[in-house]
Amino acid sequence: MFFQTAGTSFNETWYNCYLYYYDFEGTYATKWENFNDFGDIYLSFIFNMLQNSLNIKSQTENMITAYETHATTAFSQALGSVLRSILDFDSYTSVAGSLGSGSDEVPTHQEFMGQTKLAKTTQLTKQQRFDKMEEELAPARERLADLDRENRMLNGKNMQKGKGVKLLKSAQRMSSINKP
Repeated sequence: MFFQTAGTSFNETWYNCYLYYYDFEGTYATKWENFNDFGDIYLSFIFNMLQNSLNIKSQTENMITAYETHATTAFSQALGSVLRSILDFDSYTSVAGSLGSGSDEVPTHQEFMGQTKLAKTTQLTKQQRFDKMEEELAPARERLADLDRENRMLNGKNMQKGKGVKLLKSAQRMSSINKP
């Protein structure tokens, strides 16, 4: 039963975890590159706290209420919201840079939120990530297929020589155990 679960529905979990890590790493690497120095990080953090102060206050009150009623799901959601409001912020200089007084252009929403055109082009789409992963996995799949062929050939030779009798009996025993 374990191998059935691991080979079917659970099998996609590893790939989805990889995609999540890839997205997470790409997003925050881009954000980190937009910071100039520690002063920029500090001021951006303070401005973010000022901007999200009402949300932080209301979610903290939700946490207190959820704690009193022992609602762990609501508490966890409120805690996640508070942590995201506090820790997920962009550089204030990248946002302020697009609002320069010498520019006659009105920034787009993406530019205003700190998502420059350069940052957009460096991120791959889901299909591009999938294709890249398939390219990386192709040699490993070929190697596994070769090993499987070699294993089958060796098992066939061992069966012909009589060495595989124990292996055959144990496989038959296992198949009779796994039958419903």
